Amino acid sequence: MDQYIRLLQQIADNTARNDSVWIAIAAGAAGVLGAGLTAWCSYLIAKKSQQTEEKRLRASVVTAERLRWLQDIRQRLARFYVQLDMQYNYLKRPIPTGGQADYQMQLDILSNEVNEQCNIITLMMNPQKPNQNQLRSALHEAIRFIAVCAKQKSAGGTSFNDTRYTEIKQKAFDSLTIIGIETWERIKELE
Repeated sequence: MDQYIRLLQQIADNTARNDSVWIAIAAGAAGVLGAGLTAWCSYLIAKKSQQTEEKRLRASVVTAERLRWLQDIRQRLARFYVQLDMQYNYLKRPIPTGGQADYQMQLDILSNEVNEQCNIITLMMNPQKPNQNQLRSALHEAIRFIAVCAKQKSAGGTSFNDTRYTEIKQKAFDSLTIIGIETWERIKELE
């Protein structure tokens, strides 16, 4: 029984001290520190999330613009070759008797459209990029080829090099295909 009394006395002595103020201060400080750390971590997470969202938004805008640019070039190149094919085939036709003025006017209308599309596409290309520069070169080569054909026609020639025309056209299409592949690769890098 003495043992129980001694144990109870020891418990009473241990709990009789006035350490509760220090315990309360330590608990309060731990609470404030915990709340501060939680707030700081929440801030860092929110900031990281915002940066991630900004990157995602920027990548989305860049992707949309690159795709729009590529689609615009494709449409313009298609229109360029529709007009150029019409001009090339028009040069192969015989000039109607007495219709030289109308023939030349129609040829000028086609030439104007072809030159406009060529200039627009040329301005959309970056000459520092080899494949884009190759497309520009192919377009200008096509226009030079048609100019030679027009000179031949005015000199009475009726035979044109269809194989060369097809090669020039294929060179432009191949260049645009490579540009498309490069654009898709750059878009994948953004994801």
